[in-house]
Amino acid sequence: MRIAVPLDEHHNLYANNPNTANFFAIYRLEGTASHLTYRLEKTLVNPWYGPKCGEFDDEQRGCTCDIERQKNMRHISEHYAMLQVIGECSYLLAGNFCDTLEKALGMADVAIYPIPPVVKNIDNAIANFIIGARLASQVHYIHQAS
Repeated sequence: MRIAVPLDEHHNLYANNPNTANFFAIYRLEGTASHLTYRLEKTLVNPWYGPKCGEFDDEQRGCTCDIERQKNMRHISEHYAMLQVIGECSYLLAGNFCDTLEKALGMADVAIYPIPPVVKNIDNAIANFIIGARLASQVHYIHQAS
């Protein structure tokens, strides 16, 4: 299974709207419920990071788009563009996301798993996902592959 994790410009966990993230880290999860490992497979540039060069407004970063914007075809297509990068993943871990993003990713069978606000780093976000999705039977068997 693959999961996508949004990253900021310093390759740290990005908790805002994933559509405004700089990069996406693609992790592969392998093993069984009794012995699960994860490893970074690749890091990819967000297709909207290049054209926008990080010029997103607070409404976009916070995923608080009004009803008119949610119905705008350009806005909707921005969410579908993310599938170019994370379409091979089963899950996207995200702190904030809107219904439009959830619908777009759902069309490609990519589910969104919410990251709680207290989670501040990638390893904890992945461990939280593994535990919350009940993929591991015991916490101490979750580790990064070396």
